[in-house]
Amino acid sequence: MEVREPSAKYLARTAFKQTDVGLIPGDWSVSTIGDLASTSSGTTPPRAQANKYFENGSIPWVKTLDLNNGSIVSTDETITPAALSETSLQLYPNGSVLVAMYGGYNQIGRTGILEISATVNQALTAIRPDTKRLHPGYLLRVLNHRIDYWRTVASSSRKDPNITSKDIREFPLAVPPIPEQQAIAEALSDADALIESLEQLLAKKRQIKQGAMQELLTGQKRLPGFAGSGSPPRLEQLASSLKARVSHATRHRAVLCPASGTARFTRLTMTTSAPFSRGFPWRSPCARLGLDKVMCYSLALEKQKKRLANASRSSTN
Repeated sequence: MEVREPSAKYLARTAFKQTDVGLIPGDWSVSTIGDLASTSSGTTPPRAQANKYFENGSIPWVKTLDLNNGSIVSTDETITPAALSETSLQLYPNGSVLVAMYGGYNQIGRTGILEISATVNQALTAIRPDTKRLHPGYLLRVLNHRIDYWRTVASSSRKDPNITSKDIREFPLAVPPIPEQQAIAEALSDADALIESLEQLLAKKRQIKQGAMQELLTGQKRLPGFAGSGSPPRLEQLASSLKARVSHATRHRAVLCPASGTARFTRLTMTTSAPFSRGFPWRSPCARLGLDKVMCYSLALEKQKKRLANASRSSTN
């Protein structure tokens, strides 16, 4: 086999450069959100006029608790067209990236990307990227990756540290070419989808395990080989169980014939005539029709009980 020299394009290494956001490829640049997007915030319509601004609303209104660091397709509350026209609220388009500013370290920096048109309250900043220079999906991943950045700009003198819209506009980020931004966003989105599907599968398996624990640890279900010995069921219990199972499962009636000592299953094309005194035929047609050993044995016991009762009445007469 002929061995060729590697192509020069495979030998070339990406040149990196040191920037304010760390080492990045030489063909990337560094900018801020304020340079690449417009930002603004919202408000909360007066709760005192909830019947006018909130009741029967149809316009999504995003709050911090609606943010999930991913796609936003619905909101906990909605507002009316009157709220949109009579307050400073504005409708943000699909693709707007939202960032939480208030609520302490557990809340600030939470993100979401609108998959619907929606309004926001005053605790959020809405970012509308210039899509020719900044891909919304790429921006969302950068913000989620660098969540700890907000600790460096939030004021520690406040009781609940917050950030401002100015802090968000000054957020620095590495900016690859738009095609590469889109490719990065799609790759990470696929990874998120895979993780979500695995988490759903794991949750389902945990539920199955929980159910198994409930049954096994309480003895409701026994493992093979550990059936337990216990006392046999009483004749009345067997007969009652038989009646219910035959009525529900087979919908056929078993009639005992004391004279011949046989069991005939009415409304069936197959019968058995083996006397119970010689043992019930476990592999008979009735067994194949769904009657197990306990049911057949119950039939035998009931038949013998009736024979004894008939014999007792005959001797009395």
